[in-house]
Amino acid sequence: MPKISYNTNGLRKLELIEAINKVKNFGYDGLEMSFHDNHINPLNVSRERLLQVKKICKDIDIDIVCIATGADKLLSSEKLLSSEPFEPSLINTEKEGRRKRIDLLKKSIAVAKYLEVPVLNFASGKLKEGMDKEKAMEYLCEGIDTLLEEDDKIILAIEPEPNFFVGTSAVAVELIKKINNPRFRLNLDIGHVYCCENDFYGALENSLQYTRHIHIEDIKNKVHYHQIPGEGDINFQKVFEILKKYNYEDYVSVELYNHSEMCDKALKESKEYLTNVIDSF
Repeated sequence: MPKISYNTNGLRKLELIEAINKVKNFGYDGLEMSFHDNHINPLNVSRERLLQVKKICKDIDIDIVCIATGADKLLSSEKLLSSEPFEPSLINTEKEGRRKRIDLLKKSIAVAKYLEVPVLNFASGKLKEGMDKEKAMEYLCEGIDTLLEEDDKIILAIEPEPNFFVGTSAVAVELIKKINNPRFRLNLDIGHVYCCENDFYGALENSLQYTRHIHIEDIKNKVHYHQIPGEGDINFQKVFEILKKYNYEDYVSVELYNHSEMCDKALKESKEYLTNVIDSF
């Protein structure tokens, strides 16, 4: 059965070392590190900071199991009125924009390599009005191929996001088949599938063989707002039956970026609920 990790994007109000210790203290098996300015920004992080993170994880015996690079403001300054969240993306129409995203992801891969993190996830970006879909796919494939050349071990996992160019697991699976590289996989978000795909359980079954990492949260009324597992409409007993059926034994990472003000509650209740579901098998 899967192991449970917690994504630090739900702890962004805390200093990073405090956040890492908190995940360990609540009994999680692993940690997913999300890049943010107040934790780690791969564009300006120092070697000393990375060494500090590596040392604390070793000292308290917790692994960083995935790095998430999808924060909306990593390349978009909220101080600039002209900036847009998640931009520039891998499918940006401007070559310089795409280069900036690729440069950020290359630096992210370097951080993952230093911290010995096996998986790094990212998103496609949004298809803006007037953008050509075939050209966007060409840009996306070119960017992914470039990133796969950066390291021969780290798994790059694309995460479908609601209203993004790669917005469903079905689109992601087709892209994975197109790239045809064993180090390009799927970061499956259970809540996103529930929001965006009509056949929820069928979509899970069709995508698990391509999946290397999972984000997990609950959803109410198919609205894309991350809820603590057990507080929404998703039948997690059925979800974990499917994970067991397809022998998924990597991490499911609790992603509650909107619960940073109540992080202790989110950490505690998520761990208890998911552990109870897993222990029922």
